[in-house]
Amino acid sequence: ELPFGKQMQLDFGQYRCRSGLKLFIFAAVLSASRYKHVIFQDHPFRTTEVIDHLLSCFDYFGGVPEELVIDQDRLMVVSENAGDIIYTDDFKYFIEEQDIRMYVCRADDPETKGKIENLIKYKI
Repeated sequence: ELPFGKQMQLDFGQYRCRSGLKLFIFAAVLSASRYKHVIFQDHPFRTTEVIDHLLSCFDYFGGVPEELVIDQDRLMVVSENAGDIIYTDDFKYFIEEQDIRMYVCRADDPETKGKIENLIKYKI
């Protein structure tokens, strides 16, 4: 198990309400404590909103984790070339500013982020 403050996992989901409204889900979980932070919105995420939601998480949790685990989502990652990750400009600036180490999962490998994958399934 990871020590406190070490890692936060991030994922996104979607849910269609009975009314037909489609909700977009941002979910984060701290790996050690399993504390969770979930945000719902009625439109697809933009990179700037993801960054704002991450800052909200850091405020809610009381600090910035050492490592952030993410998928290769187009909001944060432009491409991957033999393990070299190219981030979007906004997200690259954000992680440098926050001094966060990144762990970007291989494409189509949900097991790497098991804690957060289960949260998304539970919330929807």
